[in-house]
Amino acid sequence: MDEEERIQIIQQFNSCGETSVLLSTMVLGDIGTEKLMGDMVFIVEPSNDEELEQEALKNIVAESVENKLDIVKFVCRDSIEEHILKLNEIKRDDPEKKPPKSVDEKINDCIQDLCYLMKQSAL
Repeated sequence: MDEEERIQIIQQFNSCGETSVLLSTMVLGDIGTEKLMGDMVFIVEPSNDEELEQEALKNIVAESVENKLDIVKFVCRDSIEEHILKLNEIKRDDPEKKPPKSVDEKINDCIQDLCYLMKQSAL
């Protein structure tokens, strides 16, 4: 689906008062200028890229009177999603962690992340 189709879907969803649920991926939620209207977000597949997830969530505008957006994350116990969230937490809390600068550093970081996830999943 290209960006124009994603924008059209979001515009239809926002203008149709009868629609109460829009199933989406992070890509649909992260389209830049177009905003989704809603009061509640259910994340059923946590992203290993927290920045992408945060950007997608910024594109959802709370339409309730209180302007409150409830976010619910579903994570199965002992699942890859749980390990991804733990890895994100470790990376976020590491004071020495710096963003990779080169492509080789990014590749190395990805390999380390995959090794961590495989190790955790094998336990």
